[in-house]
Amino acid sequence: MWEKIVFLSETMLFVAIGIEVSSIQVLRTLPVVLTTLLLLIGVRAGVIYGIVNLLNQVIKDPVPVSYQHVIIWGGMHGVIPIALALSLGPSVPFGSQLRSAVFGVVIASMIIQGLSMTSVLKATGVT
Repeated sequence: MWEKIVFLSETMLFVAIGIEVSSIQVLRTLPVVLTTLLLLIGVRAGVIYGIVNLLNQVIKDPVPVSYQHVIIWGGMHGVIPIALALSLGPSVPFGSQLRSAVFGVVIASMIIQGLSMTSVLKATGVT
């Protein structure tokens, strides 16, 4: 039952942002979207490699680097950034551009990372 509620909630948020943001607005923010996505993946890589490297020094079974690659690539963005973007009030400066950029990052993440995950799993041997 909870899975259905979560699915419906997420669907409603995606529909709401889809109504709020046009594809033209997302295209206008495309340089910001792509830069943000690259930065997010880069920062995630730095954090994962750093933390897991420290963790591997104290645990019995270290996390293989191939798993770390998958963790980094699998960190897609979704409903929480959309909910936060939708909560921006009309008085927030550049609120429309922020909503467009957030939606663009979420969609780009889902398309690029989501569709390439099988290839990443095969390339890293984590299958």
